[in-house]
Amino acid sequence: MQSIRFTLWALMFLFLAACNQGGTEAGPQTASTEESVTTETSASGNDMNERELAQERSERISNEAEESTPAEPYKPETVPLNYLVKYADQYPSTVNFLGNEVLRTRMKLLLGGNLFSSIQKLWKQETLIEAEGGYIFTSAQAGPGNGDPKVAVMVDIEKDILYVGVKNVDKNEDKIYAERNAEVPVRLKNWAKK
Repeated sequence: MQSIRFTLWALMFLFLAACNQGGTEAGPQTASTEESVTTETSASGNDMNERELAQERSERISNEAEESTPAEPYKPETVPLNYLVKYADQYPSTVNFLGNEVLRTRMKLLLGGNLFSSIQKLWKQETLIEAEGGYIFTSAQAGPGNGDPKVAVMVDIEKDILYVGVKNVDKNEDKIYAERNAEVPVRLKNWAKK
């Protein structure tokens, strides 16, 4: 039984070798010279078309990649935060301030998801939302003590820039985050000094 298998494998191997060899050798030259030239040019024409198509595809893909690759990191289109003015003189928790999808998304982009989650947890004792001088401002802290974690959120309405100040939050350094690396308003700098 094993000898039959071996014989079949050997025959199959020889058959495949003969087929491969036949494909690489030039076949009989019975065709006229014109036919062989026509066949060769059509074959090379097909090769050229395939090469040209591949080149065009490659160029199109690289052009699309260049067009979609911005010079700066990707920044999604943002919804202006000027609508927050309508919440003036209200407490953030009564208007679901941090739960607001637009504000939440922009804060997560600015701070990162972990710091934003920490801010949500410490947001206990809060101040009213103030809208004056072209800015929206509110702040909150975890408890009544000076050493307790604190956060302030400020929006420049005209420039549509979000600022977030954090103090004593999750062993992070005290820092003010600003979209587009904007200059921090005096009010937020004063809050940070307290």
